[in-house]
Amino acid sequence: MHDMPSISGRMPIDTGSTRVRKNGAKDALRIIQIDPITPEDRLLQEAADVIHKGGIIAYPTETVYGIGANALNEEAIERVYAVKQRDRDKPMLIIIHHIDQLNKLVDCIPHTAEILCDSFWPGPLTLVFRASSAVNPRLLGRQGNIGIRIPKNTICLKLLERCTVPLTSTSANISGAENPISIDQVYNSFKEKIDLYIDGGIASGSMPSTVLDMTTTVPTIRRKGRITQIEIETIIGKVKDGT
Repeated sequence: MHDMPSISGRMPIDTGSTRVRKNGAKDALRIIQIDPITPEDRLLQEAADVIHKGGIIAYPTETVYGIGANALNEEAIERVYAVKQRDRDKPMLIIIHHIDQLNKLVDCIPHTAEILCDSFWPGPLTLVFRASSAVNPRLLGRQGNIGIRIPKNTICLKLLERCTVPLTSTSANISGAENPISIDQVYNSFKEKIDLYIDGGIASGSMPSTVLDMTTTVPTIRRKGRITQIEIETIIGKVKDGT
């Protein structure tokens, strides 16, 4: 098959298709195009199967494209760190499908966090908690904390539902590079290093989720993003800018 042309220059094609790019003598790389409004079950299952087998995928979110792996699988987590060339001392965020999963992953949920979840989830707000013993230590920062959110993207949510496990949520770029908003950008960075690419169209923006640390006495912004400090303070009162 021919190489897939760039998103910006290609003719519209039907969603629900599986395409491949040839990488010289290497195996064909799978790129599946999924309808962002009504994702096809069989294609979501194809991606979930890759996750269950310990593979890594590129997937769309409401912010930027991310790299996903089973957040309970240490080998898969290590692969994500390796392909991103990410410092092992830096923690990695995870995404979940439903707030019920949160209880198993964190030691406690402060009341202010419950209010923020009700107000901003699904959405681009990552909350940092004390991690429970169920979370793989490879994902944690030095303080033993874990960042979690529920994304507001139909493909992503449906995929999480199929996977039944949390997924890593880290931008699909080499560490320090520009945040990707198209599958072409991701492919050009990683090629055969990622097992499956999900093309969900152009992401809505290059700004990632806001990261708010709920383990401090006053909630502290660790990364600025789509949700502003003013929006957060409107809901729970004063927060600290720790960026």
